[in-house]
Amino acid sequence: HIHAGRSLPVMDRATGLTDAYVKPQLKGVAFDPQQTSIQRKTLNPVWDQHCKCDVTDDCLLQDEPLQLRVFDYDVLSADDVIGTVYVHLNSLYEGVDRQQRRTEEGGQKQKKKISGWFPIYDTLRGICGELQVTVYIAHIMDHNPVEDSSVGVQVLSASTPPDSYTITECLGLVDELLVEDDPEYNWQDTFRSSRSSNDARQLLFHSMDGKLRRQIG
Repeated sequence: HIHAGRSLPVMDRATGLTDAYVKPQLKGVAFDPQQTSIQRKTLNPVWDQHCKCDVTDDCLLQDEPLQLRVFDYDVLSADDVIGTVYVHLNSLYEGVDRQQRRTEEGGQKQKKKISGWFPIYDTLRGICGELQVTVYIAHIMDHNPVEDSSVGVQVLSASTPPDSYTITECLGLVDELLVEDDPEYNWQDTFRSSRSSNDARQLLFHSMDGKLRRQIG
């Protein structure tokens, strides 16, 4: 659910305002609708719109970040990119077991969600305002058929357990190494802008982070 934006940069010098809309993206997935409505001549737009998609592979949601790309609408030229919000969906799967999925489906328990204001980031200009969104997953089955998924496994980024956790047994150690080519060395870079190259790197880092967490889990 895309709620609103605030403190967006001025994209139209004539009016000193912005005609903003948001386009959600997830690798290989189509959203309905594909983008929000255009909120004209405001730096604090309010959309209050749902965008949904169907995903059959848990691994995709754990590997790929949800991209919320914010654009400024232009009539006579290509729409300008204001910035992007990257949302990792891993936390929506951590600690989810079969019983929790059944209760979610039966309406007995609220869906686990990610909600709040997120910074809109542009690789050339830095932070360009904030976007308020709520992201949640509605499961349509009570088990996970994907063997490569790490649903239910929590990965904590800490050198010691948090105060609410205790180590009762050590079952072993795991390690994983991911290596990907730098997008900058692709032959297409001769036609790319600096922003395109930076965005490609940014997306690759987010994807590798999600894939690493899943594979370790």
